[in-house]
Amino acid sequence: MTGSAAETNMVGFDFSSPIWHTVLASNADSSADSYPILDSVDRQAQLVSADVYDAPTYTVDVIVEDSEGTAISGATVEIDGQTLTTNSTGQAVV
Repeated sequence: MTGSAAETNMVGFDFSSPIWHTVLASNADSSADSYPILDSVDRQAQLVSADVYDAPTYTVDVIVEDSEGTAISGATVEIDGQTLTTNSTGQAVV
């Protein structure tokens, strides 16, 4: 009844409309397959209550260039309290 099996096993639920959604371990914010959730209720709250919420993480690429498009090596970039230095191509990855 969890994950992708919910659509097969819970035939009374209308998964084709914006009412119910399956929860899959492959979702960015879920750590495991879980029971279906309601679209009209806060997704994060439902995942937290099911103990499967996993805060999504993102990768940010920053490229520092001068006004002529030349990469600037050794530039300092600060994002969310992290200080990074660009490499020879002007790139810093958070």
